[in-house]
Amino acid sequence: MLKKQIIIYVILFIISVTGLVSLGHSKSRSRESQTIRLPQIISQVSQNIPQKTQKSLDPYFRRFNEYLREGKYEEAISEAKRMIEIAPDDERAYNALQGTYTVTGRFKEALEVSKKVIEIARSKGRPACGSIETHAMILEYAGNQDEAIEFLEKYRQDCPKTVESVVKGLEEARSKGERFFPH
Repeated sequence: MLKKQIIIYVILFIISVTGLVSLGHSKSRSRESQTIRLPQIISQVSQNIPQKTQKSLDPYFRRFNEYLREGKYEEAISEAKRMIEIAPDDERAYNALQGTYTVTGRFKEALEVSKKVIEIARSKGRPACGSIETHAMILEYAGNQDEAIEFLEKYRQDCPKTVESVVKGLEEARSKGERFFPH
C-alpha cells in the first residue's frame, strides 16, 4: 500500500509542478508540508480540463486514475497514449504518461515525453517552469543530478525563481549524498 501511495504521489507531484493541481507545497519544500487528498486532486484535475476536450478526455482520465490506484501501470500508459491521440496538444495527457513512465523506472521514455511537454507549453507562449522542474526531477531519479543542474541552467532566463531554488536544492542534496526530490 505504501508503494502505491508513493507512486501516486510522484505522478501527482509531476502534475502539480506543471500547474494543474496543488499538493500543498510550502516554499521550503519540506516533506511534512506536502499532503495528498486524492479526491480533491482528481476533482481539481478534471476542473482544469479545457472545455473543448473535457467530454472526450474525462472517461480516459477516470480510467487512467483507476489504473493507477490499482497498480495497473501498463494499462495507465495505454490510457495516457489514447488521450494523446485524442488531444495531441493537451499537456495533461503527456504529463500522465510522463508520470507513469517515471514511477515505473522508465526514465528514458519519461524524459522524451517531458521534452514534448516543454515544447507544447512553449508553443503556447508559456515558459514551462513546472515542466522544466519535472524534467530535472526525472533526471535526478535516473541518478543524474549533475545533468539535472546543467539542464536547469539552460532555462535560468525563462524561469529564474524555479531554476534558482531547484539548483540550490540539488546542490545541497548532492553535497550530502541525498536526493532533492522526494522518491
